[in-house]
Amino acid sequence: MAAKAIQGVNRAQDQIEQNMDRLSTGKKVSSGADDAAGLAMATRLSAQVQSLSIATKNASNALSLLETADTALDEVSDMINRIRELAVQASSDALSTTDRTNIVNEAAQLETEIESVSANTSFNNERLLAGSFTGRQIQTGANAGETLSISIASSAPSALGSYASTG
Repeated sequence: MAAKAIQGVNRAQDQIEQNMDRLSTGKKVSSGADDAAGLAMATRLSAQVQSLSIATKNASNALSLLETADTALDEVSDMINRIRELAVQASSDALSTTDRTNIVNEAAQLETEIESVSANTSFNNERLLAGSFTGRQIQTGANAGETLSISIASSAPSALGSYASTG
């Protein structure tokens, strides 16, 4: 009878430990002995949730990268518009040679600035607008193949206005 009492106490102790383990982890299944199939499913779902969390961070980083490129390209666009304004202004016969020289100098400075933005815009030490940021894959899902491809063409003055047809 004492042996049965000891066994009962040991079982109760084991159940208390198991319940404490479940409470501390927040999981119904904390070991394969509890429910092997349930543990396998919980482990797989947990891994998928962790993968999706990382994929969300990847997408957020990609968005930050694209916002950096977009901001730089907005600046380039503003400078190109200013060069266009200068070209229209310079086409007037009402200007003196000195005025035209000043306009040409301003346009040249803007072109130099466009070249600088193109060469120096970077994200995570990678040049974005120099033409070398092509075919980059961003993992945006928990499974293989759930990717986003990013390519950014050069914004150097020599490349602006040129185009390539794809598709």
